[in-house]
Amino acid sequence: MKLILWPEQIGFYMKVPHFEQRLRSLHYKKRFQVTLSEIQPRITSVMEASREVSRSRRLRRLLEIVLALGNYMNRGARGNASGFRLASLNRLADTKSSFAKGTTLLHYLVQILEKKFRDICRLDEDLPHVRLSAKFPLGSSAKTWLSCGQALKMWQGKSSFIEAKAL
Repeated sequence: MKLILWPEQIGFYMKVPHFEQRLRSLHYKKRFQVTLSEIQPRITSVMEASREVSRSRRLRRLLEIVLALGNYMNRGARGNASGFRLASLNRLADTKSSFAKGTTLLHYLVQILEKKFRDICRLDEDLPHVRLSAKFPLGSSAKTWLSCGQALKMWQGKSSFIEAKAL
């Protein structure tokens, strides 16, 4: 058995057509399953949370109450709004009462819900995956998923190029 020295190995591999592309393809193929197994639970959890949010009657009712409260507060000034941006929900904690010191519109909303809409207070029962999904940084998962897709397209393009050259 002859021991092949490192320079001889490099020379051997340099003779292989499209060695670098093939090596990159093998690396991508190995790494793809690892990456997919890392982000698959995140994607599944986010998808399930999205379904729960869209199907939740309690959440829909809560948003209707927030809209009605906003329309009541703005009566005459802006007319009756048919909707609002989700980002404006942050203002509930910022809108302070002029009557009760330390009370915000969010506190008032919770008081109303606890007195008249007890069922909505159990909203978390409708959305078990939302809390778990909120822990995942969506930006990094999306970025990873997009980079996998781009690498897959590149790999497919190079593999078809190599196959065409081989024929």
